[in-house]
Order: sequence, then C-alpha cells, then structure tokens
Amino acid sequence: MIAPIPLRVRLKEVIDFDVMAVSDTHNSLSYSQLIDHVESLSRWLIGNDVATLALHADNSIDWVTVDLACQEAGIRCIPLPDFFSQNQLENCLKDTLVDMLMSNSVELIDSELNKHSAAKELIDVPCSIRTLKLSPHTRHEDLSVGDQRCPTHTQKITFTSGSTGAPKGVCLTADHQWLTADALAVSINLNSPKHLCLLPLATLLENVAGLYAPLLSGGTIVVPSAKERGLSGSSGLQLSQLLNCISTVAPATLILLPQLLTALVAACQQGWTPPEALKFIAVGGAKVAPKLLKQALDLGLPVYEGYGLSECGSVVSLNTPSNSRPGKVGKLLPHCHLSVIGEDIIVSNPAFQGYYDDRESWYPVSVYTGDLGSFEDGYLAVNGRRKNLIISSFGRNINPEWVESELLGQPLLLQCVVVGDNRPNLVAFVSAADHVTDQQVDQWIMRVNSRLPDYAQVKAWSRLELAEWDGLLTANGRPQRQKLNQQFALRIEALYKNDTFYGALRDTSGAEMHTKQHINNSIKMTLVSTTEMTFFERLNTETEQARNYLLASPIMPRAMHGDITKNDYGAFLLQAYHHVKHTTPLLMAAGSRMPGSKEWLREALAEYIEEELGHQEWILNDLEHCGYDKEIARASTPNSSTEIMVSYAYDVINRVNPVGFFGMVHVLEGTSVTMADDAAESIQNALGLPKGAFSYLRSHGAIDIEHVKFFEDLMNRIDDPDDQAQIIHCAKIFYHLYGNVFRQLDESQVRSIAA
Repeated sequence: MIAPIPLRVRLKEVIDFDVMAVSDTHNSLSYSQLIDHVESLSRWLIGNDVATLALHADNSIDWVTVDLACQEAGIRCIPLPDFFSQNQLENCLKDTLVDMLMSNSVELIDSELNKHSAAKELIDVPCSIRTLKLSPHTRHEDLSVGDQRCPTHTQKITFTSGSTGAPKGVCLTADHQWLTADALAVSINLNSPKHLCLLPLATLLENVAGLYAPLLSGGTIVVPSAKERGLSGSSGLQLSQLLNCISTVAPATLILLPQLLTALVAACQQGWTPPEALKFIAVGGAKVAPKLLKQALDLGLPVYEGYGLSECGSVVSLNTPSNSRPGKVGKLLPHCHLSVIGEDIIVSNPAFQGYYDDRESWYPVSVYTGDLGSFEDGYLAVNGRRKNLIISSFGRNINPEWVESELLGQPLLLQCVVVGDNRPNLVAFVSAADHVTDQQVDQWIMRVNSRLPDYAQVKAWSRLELAEWDGLLTANGRPQRQKLNQQFALRIEALYKNDTFYGALRDTSGAEMHTKQHINNSIKMTLVSTTEMTFFERLNTETEQARNYLLASPIMPRAMHGDITKNDYGAFLLQAYHHVKHTTPLLMAAGSRMPGSKEWLREALAEYIEEELGHQEWILNDLEHCGYDKEIARASTPNSSTEIMVSYAYDVINRVNPVGFFGMVHVLEGTSVTMADDAAESIQNALGLPKGAFSYLRSHGAIDIEHVKFFEDLMNRIDDPDDQAQIIHCAKIFYHLYGNVFRQLDESQVRSIAA
C-alpha cells in the first residue's frame, strides 16, 4: 500500500482548527481533537497488528474516527452496510480475510465468536464500538504475490448492494477517495458548510461526499443515529423523525436518494418548511424524475442531481448552483475523464483498482459503466442501463432474476415477475394453481422475504391468471419486462399507492411496511414453453464482459472526444489494413473447411466474400487522403497484436472448428455498428481531414447494420451446442485480441509511411 498521508496534512488548508469538525447527539470534536483521536486510534491499530478491518456500525463520531484512523495507519477498511443480510455479512468477513471486526451488532459479534475459536473481544479499544480480534486462516500480507486477493494499493473495499445476492467488493485507494472529495468541494464551493449525514456512512457516496468533502471545506459534519434520522435498513422511513432531524440540525448541505427527496417534496406540500440555512441538496444513486426535481425547486428545496458509481470513487458529475442544466446529471467533475462510445458511458482517470478476488479486473484504464447516455459541452445525460438490473429509488442494485428464482423455489407459484425500477421497494406479479389460496401465497412471500436483505424483499403483490401472461413472455417463458411494465402500468401504480410508504409518504412509525394487494381470479394450470433463448441473444449476453475490455481501450474514448492526432488515426488505419486484407482469405478458408452438412453456412460465407472483397483498398485510399504513401503502407508489416489476432483466426479455422470464425465476424461487425459513424465524425471534426479519408469507417457504420441482421438470423440457425460454444469462446478471445490491437497503436508507427 502507498505510504499513508496523515489527516493533518490533508486538512492543512483548514483555517481554524478550533472549529467543530464532527458532532453527534452526545459529543463533538474540533478539528484538533478529531486529528488527535484519529492519530491515537491509528497507533492502537498498528500496535495490534491489524491489516484488514471491517466496520459495521451506525453513523457516529466513532465511525468517522475509525474510518480515518484506518487511512492514517495504512490499513484496509471494509465498511459493511447495515442493510446486508446476516449471511451476506458473514460471507464478506470470511472472503476478505478480516482480522479485526468493529460492530455493535450482537448477532454478528456472537456469530463470529462462535466461528473463530481463537477470536477474542478487546476491551482496551479507544472507541465505544465493540471490537473483535479475529483469526483468519491467512492474511493478505502472508499471501504470495500471485495469490493476492486485492490490488496492491487498496485502502478501502466498498461493497455493492449485491444485485445477485453476492456483493462485489470495489477496491479503492485512499488518494482516489480524497481526489473525488476535493473535486466535489471545489465544484460545490461552500465555505465551512454544516453537513447532515442522512445516508449511512458505510455508503461510499456519504463517506466521500458527506464526510471527506466537507472536511476539506472546513465544515462541520453532523452524524445522528439511524433512529434519530428516521431511517432503518435500506428503505425504512419514519418521516416525522426525518423532518424533525433536518429542522433541528438546520444543515447547509444534504445528500439524498430519490425516495427521500420524494418524501421531502410531499412534506413541503403538506406545510413543512425546510431550514433557511439549507443551500445545497445533492440527489443521486438512482434516476430522478425531472418532474420531481422541478417540484422540489419550486418548493424551495435547492436540489441538484448528480451521477456516479463506486468504481469511480462515488461521484462523476454533478449539477451545482453555478453550473446546472435541466435534463442532465451534472457537469463532469474536474478530476474525471469521460467518453460516450455509441451510447455507452465510459469513465477513465481515475478508475478503481479492480474488484476483490477478481484479478482479471485489476488496474483498469477505464470503467465501462453499463449506462447509456450522451455527453455534450461538459454535461452528462444518462438515458438508461444496458444491463437488466433494477435500481431502487434508494440506490440499491437488484437483479430481478435472483429474487424471482427465490420465489419460484417451490412449486407453489407457477409464474412470477418482480418490478421496482426507481421505486422504494419491489412488487410482484404472481400466478398460482387454483387450489393455492391467497393466504398461502402471502405466507410464502413473507417466508422468502425473511431470507432476503430488506432492499430485495417483495412488499406488495398482485395475482394474475395465466392467460394474462399471453404476449408478455418469450418462447421459453422469460418475461418481456418492458411490455409488462407498459401493460400493467395502472396495476403497478395501484400497488405502490396502496403501499403505506410510497403512496402516502406519511409517518410509518408503528405501521407494517408491506401491503398485500391481490387480484382474486380463478387460475387454470397450463404448460409454459421451455424453448431456450435464441443463440444470438446468448452470444451477446455471454460475451459482454469481453466486449467491455475492447471498449475500455484508452484510444477509443480519446477518439470519441476528438483527442486524437492524425498519426493516431493513421496508425489505426494501418493496422486495419493488415487485418482486413485477410478477411476474404479467411472467409475462403472457412468455407473450404466447412463440412457438407453445413453447406448453408458455406453459402453464407460466399455472400460475405462478395461484400468484403476489396475493402482493404478502401483503407489504403483513406491513408492516402490523410497524406500517407499507400504503397509503402501496403508493403509494411503489422504490429504483433494484429499478427496474433489474424494468426488465431487461421488457427481456429484450420485446426479447431471453422464455425468458430463467426466469433471474429461478431466482434468486428458489432464494433463497426456501435462506433464507426460516430468515430468518423468526431475524428473528422477534430482533424479537419477530407471526407475521402473516412470511406472505410463510414461504409462499415452503415453497411454493417444490415450485416448484423443477416448475422443474427444466421446464428439463430446454428443449433449444435459444440458449434455454439466454439463461437462464444472465439468471440471472447477476439474481443481481447482486438482490444490489444487498439492498445498497441502508436502514432510513431506511421511516420515511416508519410508521403
């Protein structure tokens, strides 16, 4: 780990160290006292030989002190959210080789004491959080370099909410966290703000933007307990308590999730007046309805939307009083670089260190966010997500298939789909046999809920006849979610309006948080088709991670930004020539090796040959229009990465299975459709090159749209499992090989072909 920077050095710009730095209901610390506490606890941690500390506690001064002391001592800190289930917490502790646990959860403490015979509770701890010294079977420091489970300079491992039930550990350096905090402090530009921490400090957003950023501005951080701020778990809310907390503290700044903003808007409409001191409310974590933002502003709530993700240090863009645009999720923070390739949002510099215990993800240059959007004049718009995750209005990521599989774990239910995107909780549509009563369904859902973390629990449900699913399922019974949301929009609204939390947004103290909305129709049992999804769908789904490796190539976001030289573009064209000139020979080779039983594939290859013949000459002409000697280019030799990619294609055809070559077709044509036209426009605008320098890119951007449709139909005719597996395998390899071609590009490579 990099040598830690002391807190007193990070806060050297703070003018008055006698000012209150942090307070809770019982105590407060000035900046001088906070630094003293942090240094004292840091020495204690070092003296106890702590390498990895898990922190599972409510917001408090002690939480703040432990978090900062871990940085001071160069210790990995793992904040564990209070909304994780007991099983998730125990798995995190086991998997991350934690050797010290700080928690006020009696259940978790007792569980760890029972599992670790050598574990002992320490009593000389300089804070009030219960502390266990654990005895993992090994520690990170004792592992060989090849067996390390997290990147070298990891200081914090922050866990996602676990969209599949198995949370991912995002590894961050201390400098990354403070770099983001500094960018936020500069952008928000408030001197000595009083910030009220409403979200759990274990949430990276509140940790970085609600703790570090105000400290850098000489502010005061107020950290009431969950009970005092009216919050419990990931979505429980007592509105009257929340309003009282805000009114009493009278903060200058807040961070809200969309559902909390909805609650404040409703409170204002019912007569609540926000404190006059309130100057800035950041809202993020999930999509915010533009209508809600406007309502908030009209009611005097100074709300500004932002966007970010843990892999980028929590915040990437933010609207502020001096830089705000409606419909955007903010201006890019000054420390970030961002590009949109096609519609895919990619963030670079800074990027996280990688995921815990996933070496292939370590030290990325860029972060493929999975979000779709646009970027113009420094402002980002987010239009949706490529993946099928549900993101609740509390910012929790939920994979619907995970919850549905739990609900369908017994034959009680015949069909089940959960919805809840941008909502406070999940609701479900279910079907069951005639003899199954509503009470049995309700009891089963409650039983399943008891095994799920609270953010993934189903809080309301509606019963459908099987006939009502007609047109809403694919051939294999998979739900068509967008159509379902549209067709049942009124029912979905009814479910949420009847939900105590969402509908009335009133004080839920003493009220049961789940409601049961039923449609009591008789149900006939019918069979649901179990045909597999199309192979083309599988091909796209199972190669997505490899595709991200290609899209994260550093030159791609630069090119889409216009941050590119003529020699960069020339280097790309030169390597394109060296692999495209092999396209026709490869197609011919694949056709010659195709068995008689696949004559229809040979005919398809013949069509490809007719389309692809001579494309390498287009590239040479483009080089000539850029001012290079195309004949010298023709006689040049390829980069090693290009040669390896082409060689692999020949090897697959001649040695393994010629059908595998379609993996290369999928990669090259799919990339062309996604990027070619936008890349050509961006590069031409940046370099001022003639239109004739872009015949290759522009033709492939347009032509390959038809090719992809042809390719999709072709793939869906392939029904041999071995052939399908080979194509998927080869596509993954080609995504990596093609990504390496882009990574090896160097503008010096084309200086020798200058005309």
